[in-house]
Amino acid sequence: MTTFFDQIKSFDKILYKTLSANDYRWASEDNIHQAGVLITRELIRFFPALNESLDIDSKDIKTFWLEAGLWKQYESKWIHYTSKAEFRITRLSKKSFINIEPGSLLLIGKNKGDFYCFIVNSGEVEKYNYALDILNLRESPKWGILKKENGRLIEIIDKLDSMLNIPKNLSEIPSILELYNLGLKLFNVVYGDLYSKSVSNTPGDIIEKLIDFEYQIYRKYEFEVFSSLLVDKSVPDIFMAKNIHSAKEFFGLKLDQLSDVFMSMAQARKTRMGTTYELHVKQYLHDLDIPFEYQQSVDGKKRPDFILPSKSYYYSESRKPDDAILLSLKSTVKERWAQILNEGHRIKTRYLATLDKSVTTDQIQEMKEKNVILIVTEWAKKNTESYKTTDNVITFKDFANIVLKSKRLLWK
Repeated sequence: MTTFFDQIKSFDKILYKTLSANDYRWASEDNIHQAGVLITRELIRFFPALNESLDIDSKDIKTFWLEAGLWKQYESKWIHYTSKAEFRITRLSKKSFINIEPGSLLLIGKNKGDFYCFIVNSGEVEKYNYALDILNLRESPKWGILKKENGRLIEIIDKLDSMLNIPKNLSEIPSILELYNLGLKLFNVVYGDLYSKSVSNTPGDIIEKLIDFEYQIYRKYEFEVFSSLLVDKSVPDIFMAKNIHSAKEFFGLKLDQLSDVFMSMAQARKTRMGTTYELHVKQYLHDLDIPFEYQQSVDGKKRPDFILPSKSYYYSESRKPDDAILLSLKSTVKERWAQILNEGHRIKTRYLATLDKSVTTDQIQEMKEKNVILIVTEWAKKNTESYKTTDNVITFKDFANIVLKSKRLLWK
């Protein structure tokens, strides 16, 4: 059976996009006028150029969709609507969009002028995680374009390559804090003062964009360091591998050592992702002048990520149960959200901030029953079906308003 990943080597570039509800509802619901996938402006260079001065401009494109293990060709439309200020692909494989879960991933591989399309259903966890691993994407990605560089796929970020000067044969990746600071500095160069302009309006989206940006910087350092490490583990024995038999013998002898390198690489990515997320939320709270203490133990050995405004206030006998706030962070939720229920017993409502776009309606209902408020990015709240109308799912902006308007006066 053919798979999308069998053809990765043939693609010049790959577009990925986490699908919003409007991208797939048309396939399973009647009377929806607009059928197709919305393409954000950051991704339009992946497709043929359109004339935006016209009311409507379109081009015919060939898309191929995997149906029953075979590629089926569709005569699709790539369209720009001036009145709506939006770009869409229409006339797609309806079968591919039925019964997919929130947070599912659309992949489009470009081979010359043709587009090979595949949807990775977030509900099929093993397949979804496999796709992230193959494409070297962070957990719960949003959108982007991957290009081939040094034999691997890496994100396209204009100007970034020219600004990074990574030494050859580097033996160690800079620390999490060093890359965090470098990311902030280069982010301001690439995107101007986007952070300062948008932090009060779409803070969750900006935090996620910063994390994506830093992840690509990290990947470039990772390539240099771990490639050198693999060479060190392989030379000189690898030069003895002259044919398939001797190559198999070499890898058999080196299997444990090479496996340790890849395990170390995977673990480093996960550790850095979580810590980088925490650093950005800390900075966001600082920017809003919201008092907090970070990873202080309460009620035994439990350590919520943030206590607002302080540990001493948390233990105050005179406050009401929800005057203090415990804020926990998880880049992805999965089944781990219930861990926060044991992080402090002197409050009623708990807050969990995540970048995850695939939390199900059932999980959200379970959280509601346990008085858990889920904090998500502004894009995710607007575009994820299970988040849209649920009152215990709020945005980073909403959370700031709750704290600033109803809590801060209590904390003075």
